[in-house]
Amino acid sequence: MADYWKSQPKKFCQYCKCWIADNKPSIEFHERGKNHKENVSAKIAEASISCLYFKELF
Repeated sequence: MADYWKSQPKKFCQYCKCWIADNKPSIEFHERGKNHKENVSAKIAEASISCLYFKELF
């Protein structure tokens, strides 16, 4: 047993606004999930709409 407590590293998903364990299996499992894929698609759509709007202004 360790002499001191050490927390597990976490990674923040900017699309889902949640924390996940910072290890390869957890990250891959999260990124394959339906909710994450929908959030990424929505973010891309939002960015493309704002880009088109910006182009119309200039």
